[in-house]
Amino acid sequence: MQGFVKISQVGNFAFLGKNMRLDAMIKGWFTACLLAAPAAATGAEPLAFWQFGTEETTRLEAVGGVHRDQPGPRPPAFPDFPLGNTAVRFDGQGSRFTFSDPGDNSRFDFSNGDAITLESWVNISEMKKGENLYIVGKGRTHNPAYPKDNQNWALRVREVNGTARVSFLFASQPSKENPGLWHRWTSSDGIKPGSGWHHVAVTYTFGEPNSATAWIDGKKQLKGEWDMGGATVRQPVVDNDAIWIGSSMGGSPSNSFRGLLDDLGIHRGRVADQVMAGRYRRVGPEENTLKVDLLFPSLQVRGSVALSLHEGWNSIEYFPQTPAELGQPALQIEQNWFLFPRLPLRYDSWGIRDSWLGTVTLRASASIDLPKGKHSLLVRSKGASRMWLDGKLIATTPVHSKETGGHEALAPVPVPPEPLARPCGYGDKEKLVEIQSSGGIHQVVFESLVGGKKFRHDTGECCLAIRLEGDKHFRILAAGKGDKTASLDQGKPAPFEEIFWLTDAGWEKACQEMEKKLTQVDDRNRRKLASSRDAYWAMRAVASREWARMHPGPKVPSGIQGLPSNNEVDQFLNQKMQQARGTLVSGGEKTGTAHEALDILRENCFRCHGEKVKGGLKLFTRESALRAGNSGKLAIVPGQTGKSNLLARIDPKSAEPMPPSGKPLTPGQIAVVEKWIGSGAQWPSEPLTAGQIAPAPLTSDSTFLRRVFLDVVGLPPSPEEIRAFLNDTRAEKRNLVIDRLLADQRFAGHWVSYWQDVLAENPNILKPTLNNTGPFRFFILDALKDDKPLDRFVTELVMMRGNSQSGGSAGFGMAADNDVPMAAKAHILGTAFLGVEMQCARCHDSPFHSTRQKDLFQISAMLERKQTALPKSSTVPAGFFEKKARESLIKASLKPGEKISPVWPFPEISPNQVPPQWLADPNDSREKFAAILVSPANQRFARVLVNRFWKKLLGAGLVEPAWDWENKTASHAELLDWLARELVRNEYRLKPVLALILKSHAYQREPVGNNLASSAERRFFNAPDRRRLSGEQVVDSLFSAASLPMKVEEITFDPDSRQAATTMISLGFPQRAWEFTSLSNERDRPSLALPRAQAVIDVLEAFGWRGARQNPATDRESAAQLVQPAILSNGTLASWIARLSEENGLTRAAVEAKSPGQLSEDLFLRFLGRMPSAEEQSRFLTLLDPGFFSRNLLEAATPAPPPRLPRISWTNHLVDESTRVKLEMEKRARAGSEPSRRLDSAWRERTEDAVWSLFNLPEFVWMP
Repeated sequence: MQGFVKISQVGNFAFLGKNMRLDAMIKGWFTACLLAAPAAATGAEPLAFWQFGTEETTRLEAVGGVHRDQPGPRPPAFPDFPLGNTAVRFDGQGSRFTFSDPGDNSRFDFSNGDAITLESWVNISEMKKGENLYIVGKGRTHNPAYPKDNQNWALRVREVNGTARVSFLFASQPSKENPGLWHRWTSSDGIKPGSGWHHVAVTYTFGEPNSATAWIDGKKQLKGEWDMGGATVRQPVVDNDAIWIGSSMGGSPSNSFRGLLDDLGIHRGRVADQVMAGRYRRVGPEENTLKVDLLFPSLQVRGSVALSLHEGWNSIEYFPQTPAELGQPALQIEQNWFLFPRLPLRYDSWGIRDSWLGTVTLRASASIDLPKGKHSLLVRSKGASRMWLDGKLIATTPVHSKETGGHEALAPVPVPPEPLARPCGYGDKEKLVEIQSSGGIHQVVFESLVGGKKFRHDTGECCLAIRLEGDKHFRILAAGKGDKTASLDQGKPAPFEEIFWLTDAGWEKACQEMEKKLTQVDDRNRRKLASSRDAYWAMRAVASREWARMHPGPKVPSGIQGLPSNNEVDQFLNQKMQQARGTLVSGGEKTGTAHEALDILRENCFRCHGEKVKGGLKLFTRESALRAGNSGKLAIVPGQTGKSNLLARIDPKSAEPMPPSGKPLTPGQIAVVEKWIGSGAQWPSEPLTAGQIAPAPLTSDSTFLRRVFLDVVGLPPSPEEIRAFLNDTRAEKRNLVIDRLLADQRFAGHWVSYWQDVLAENPNILKPTLNNTGPFRFFILDALKDDKPLDRFVTELVMMRGNSQSGGSAGFGMAADNDVPMAAKAHILGTAFLGVEMQCARCHDSPFHSTRQKDLFQISAMLERKQTALPKSSTVPAGFFEKKARESLIKASLKPGEKISPVWPFPEISPNQVPPQWLADPNDSREKFAAILVSPANQRFARVLVNRFWKKLLGAGLVEPAWDWENKTASHAELLDWLARELVRNEYRLKPVLALILKSHAYQREPVGNNLASSAERRFFNAPDRRRLSGEQVVDSLFSAASLPMKVEEITFDPDSRQAATTMISLGFPQRAWEFTSLSNERDRPSLALPRAQAVIDVLEAFGWRGARQNPATDRESAAQLVQPAILSNGTLASWIARLSEENGLTRAAVEAKSPGQLSEDLFLRFLGRMPSAEEQSRFLTLLDPGFFSRNLLEAATPAPPPRLPRISWTNHLVDESTRVKLEMEKRARAGSEPSRRLDSAWRERTEDAVWSLFNLPEFVWMP
């Protein structure tokens, strides 16, 4: 720069050019700048000058998003600057440089008669209408020590008519007669944002209103006006407030500079005109920072849409303008269409779901071949977006709207660009432009800003669509030529000819195709990242196999003649049945005093002294009953009633009678027990009959197929699958279908629901409340899809990785409004993987277990990675223990505030040490807990898991209850150990163990067992127990049997995506029943209702599903309820399933059926998985046969859809009209879709009755 930057003398110091970075030149607070010597070269005294170089040493304090070392003005365009010249970027969100005023009467104080010159090089990206962006100013920092309106002076740029104009601002001093006023002078000319580097300056002599002058790119701007406050001769405000660069008003984003600054100077006096004229020298035309080739260095991609995602941007309003600002893409993919229904998922380094960072800049480009003519282009986006065609910006959409509370007026239903088009998505913006093409190849570039600090990363219904001249309808814009395009998936082109029209049906179909693509991308990225841990887990797998080799399981019994066996599982079961044959009695009657006495004890005493051990006394077996409890007195002394303490304690007149609560024993009951003890206290085994230990017969093929489908993938088989299986004559066909189903991609979705219950997954679509977790259902889903070994799955769960609101295992770590979240997690992990119930230990020692409160909080401390103090809220009030008539069952061994260290509390279950190579950080107690928990040396872990799987498939566990093992006996201890070792030997993989159980003869038998109701001693598993379908299986079976898409609302109160994820989440549009959650509408606000989703949830809840899971559960409520037949016979969902609408797959089956008999068989296969009996077929034919061959109406009109309704979200739910709209939605949901007009109405209604009758049969809701 001429006359200044090369060398400018200031007293005995020199400001050196940027090609000579010396310590003598400090670009911050310059002592040299404060010298009094005049600067003859400029005609003014430089007070401070910043060049923002790479080697500067400065006392400037950076605040917020200040980015140094950005490319500044450089040759050849700006030859006066050195190569590699750097500048500083401000993000416009309050980022700034600050430094303090030296104090009273400083060089930065100006009064009337003093002249000031302010100058800077600027590179402004964009400006909103009427914006004022601060370059540099003194005062107005909102420091509480000074008035808010204390602007000493400031240089700003002000948006006027699309240009950035030079603006000078100061405040005049108030007086008794006049308050202080703002005074703003703005130049008449300006620069265009987005046009690169410019030099701006302003000079003003205080007290001389006509002295205001600006310079733009070396040109003096004489024209300007005082456009606020008017000209004045009053004194300016003078105080000791700080000088800020890049922002003002406490860092207000609306006043903060967005863009780059360089060579910023403050001068006392007026810099000479010739000096200012020499500041700017440029070679060549102005640059355009918005031009496509700068943003997209390589756009010569033919045949696909190249999509790149760049994260970490800090604005939802302004786009990155340079490659450096944009940064490297976080993800790049290629697809067929300009269609962006969602972002690909982001994962952490372990392959666990994480959140995108900051605002994501979505950029897409493609070559398209258009015919000659005038075409209409439609741009839709939720966030700010823009589109270029052949390098020319042709369309933009505005910034995503911010949340305004619940009282926002309802927006009218969007008017589509043509009658059949799908309207713009909720909260989205659109822009329609006309283009003229001469035909041939065009370059399309599109970008959109997605999500950010206060918004979820939701793209909405983002797309580009085109209506070609001569077409009536819009289609989603595709790469390639005409209606042909290509997909470059992993570098391999695959031509196709799909057109997706911008109608509701076309949009849904296109999104289905895109979801397939995105799922492939997600799976590939997740598994690639997860592979970073493969070497570690390979080491662990070797250790597991070695442990299994060194600790062989029980020997598998030999086969027993007369008892069927498919594999080792059956041989263990057969061994116990064979041993029990010697105890058979005729009829299995219970006779005699001993049985009567034991029944009395079982009813009245076993709750505390059965499988539980209260007071050290256990009455569950004769051996334990003859031992003394904690009192030291023998409860039972055979033949000696006077020495048997049990008789004294069951006497109601005792000082401490037993049982302690409830009804006391009657005199008659006491007499029976006394007689039994006096006669020797014999302990007879439960009588058995041959039927109780005889293996039940195998199920039929159709029954087996429906059972295994429902158990493995949670869905019934299709009629085609049933017929193929029944026609298969191979002996091994059952094993083959088991293997096929275990490899089925639907397996993961079904098994998610089991772990949701066990691990108390409890997301809330409203603001999180008590014990709400994040939606870690997606972590479970990913682990099951990737077939992760269970030790790895549990470890990653415990480590709580990824993002809590995006589906990572960190969501497991959430427990909203819980005083000690990790204590809640310790309880869940204990029941899930150790069979240790510690729920009571949250506030006191367990009254019916041996676990202490300290045990729970030691695990909690391990999970928290630090010593913790017991909160007062997790203790029993001291007053509880006062004035008790008898000693309380509850003990509190910890005191409020007591410190608990992170220590493994169960050395009797597992050693507390693991190999050091298993721990990345030996000091991480959470990692150590995970390693101990899943170690092969912790045999309880593998035993609990295989017992859980056994119970899920056969209706009862080898150990019951599956979550509480204290003092429990396994019905088949050797089988349990053998299965556990098989799990370890197979590196903790779930499916090999499931295959062993599923392929057993025991699993495939008729379900006539009574195992759950039997004691461990008499639990033989000669047959599976009868099981009712879960709520998820009932719902999924209904939709699957009817081939009906599950079209319900998005599970969110924020469909327009105007809330932060920490406030409200979206669980998407469910396709399977496990994807639902509580609708969190307990306050009964109709405007927040999701009526279609509620119709599904009503069925789920009727069959035991829990929408809110504040505590873990293994067993669901299974008792029959009146609501169950009611909801299937008269519920809203039932009407959807039975109605033969256009979207119901049963309609197509009815239209295409060749005969009424074939249709009847098809319906039975769909809903019950079997062929109808002769009687059933006869009954159905009376419904289906009349009018069958005249049922199809050839020229039937498709029912017109009902008019669209305004959209409702949290932002407008408090408006009265919102309630009225939602009530109409509820009415429509209850009514369901109109019946198809392709079928004769009388015949259709009879067929609907037939369908209804099938899913109202009891067998529909029972596992076959």
